[in-house]
Order: sequence, then structure tokens, then C-alpha cells
Amino acid sequence: LLGLNTIGIGPTELTPSLWMLLFASPVCLLHTFLRNFSFAAFQFRVAVVMDVVVAILQMTILVALVQMEMLTVPLLFVAMGVSSLVACIGWFIIRPEPLTYVRKLVLRHWQENWSFGRWALASHIVGCAGNYVLPWMLAIVHDQAATGTYAGCGKLSALAATFVAGVTHYLSPKAFAAFTEHGVAGLKRVLFIAGIVFVVTVGGFCVFVGLTGDVVLVALFGDDFVGTGPVALVLSLAVFVNSLAILGGNGLWAINRPETNLISDIAALVLTLLTAALLVQSRGVMGIAIAAVVGGAVGAVVRGATLA
Repeated sequence: LLGLNTIGIGPTELTPSLWMLLFASPVCLLHTFLRNFSFAAFQFRVAVVMDVVVAILQMTILVALVQMEMLTVPLLFVAMGVSSLVACIGWFIIRPEPLTYVRKLVLRHWQENWSFGRWALASHIVGCAGNYVLPWMLAIVHDQAATGTYAGCGKLSALAATFVAGVTHYLSPKAFAAFTEHGVAGLKRVLFIAGIVFVVTVGGFCVFVGLTGDVVLVALFGDDFVGTGPVALVLSLAVFVNSLAILGGNGLWAINRPETNLISDIAALVLTLLTAALLVQSRGVMGIAIAAVVGGAVGAVVRGATLA
């Protein structure tokens, strides 16, 4: 894209943003790698400190840019890159976990990791597809206002989704370690405890959304969100069933069967899109929300049955 913009093909106003993105992307990816490496090594405090440093630096830079009325997309990428770079430099100075590179083993280790990682990558692509397709279906059949309602309600359920993502970073290496050290019994124990955590926290969040209705959404986004409580509740339920699917997925990863996750994701995506196609015309935003729940439930059931 940068090359095309440089020679005058495509919107040239994107050129500064693409140059800054070229700078920011490598350090942001390095930050993500070191963060996940810390989780895998059970250095949870290190990962949290890195996230806190990045968040504080980004917010400080953005607030300063806003105060000086200088906030632009290129400078936003600069803020992302600088904050990630500082966190990465700090990691290498402290070196909480040693890194050793052996050139002659690089190819072999790449092959070993790719034999597992290709299935994880494929599952991630298929699993995320619904999140991108559903808003477009809603926009095509209805209008941008409906898509905005869906996005706003999704912001509320995203609070629970962020918690689920955080627990997953802990759960993945923990499940691997439990199965390696204690076999099936150890894996079952870890997944059971994580399941209880999800039921109490994410389930409790669903109860909260159900009891408060549209109060939080109206307070955040205004009167346009009056009556959207049921949609927010259904989207929260989608996060809940997806958290249960994540339990099964981590179990399948732990026993080195990542390819079976892809089968579950394909089944979930197909049922999600079919449900959305059937309900989007008549039910609008609620139909899309119901489709998300159906997809998550299918994923949870297929993964659980496969793991069992």
C-alpha cells in the first residue's frame, strides 16, 4: 500500500499514516510477542506491567496532542509505536526470562511451531470472520443507524469480552502445563476452575445487564439507545457462551489437537451466518445478536463434545 501511494496510485493522503504505521507495526508486534512470551513463562506481573506502561504512555501522549490540537492519525500511530518501544526496551533491560537463539535449530523449531500454529491461525481467521460480516449484513439490509446501535451495545458486552481475553492469556499456558504434568485429571481441574470463574464473572455481568437494561447505554451514548437493553443482554450472553467455547478450545490445544478447533469454528461460523440471514430482515439488530449467541453456543457444544 505504501509503495502504491508513493507512486501516486491510491489516495495519497494516506501516505503519512502508512509511513508511521510502518514504524509502529514492528514494535507493536514485538510488544505483543514479549507479552505473550511472559504469559507462557508464567511471568504474569511482567505482562501486566508492560500493558500498564503502554496504556499510561499512550494516554499521556494522546492527551498532550489533544491539548495542543495536534492529534492526527499519523501521530496516533507514533504514540502507539513509542509506547510499545519503551515497554520492549524495559523488557530487554530487565530480562525477566532469558532468550537464547540457536541458528541451526531455527528451521526445525519453525516447522514444529508451524505444524501447530497454522491450525491456530486458521481458527483465528475463521473465528473472527463473523465479527466482521455481521455488521455489514446489518448495514446492507437496514441502515447505518442500526449498525451503530449494534456497535454501541457491543461496546458494553466488550467489557466482559476483555475480561475473558485476559483470563485466556493465563488459561492457555496453565492448561498446557497441567496436562503435561498431571495428565487428563490436571487438565480437567484447570478447565473446571476456569469454567467456574467464567460462570461467576461473565454470568454475573449478564445478570447485571439484564437488571439494568438500557441504563448504562443511555448514560454513555444518549437517548438514541433507549430500549436497547434486550440487545445488550443477548450480546452479553454471546460473550458468555463464547467463554465456554474458549474452555474447550484451550483443552484441545493442551492435548495437541488444534485442528479440531477449526472444525468447531467452521460449524459456528456457518450457523451464525445462516441464523443472521434468516433473522436480519425481520428482527434487525436483535436478529444479529441472536446469531452471535447461536454461533457461540454451537462452538461451545462442538468443542466440548470433541474434547470429551
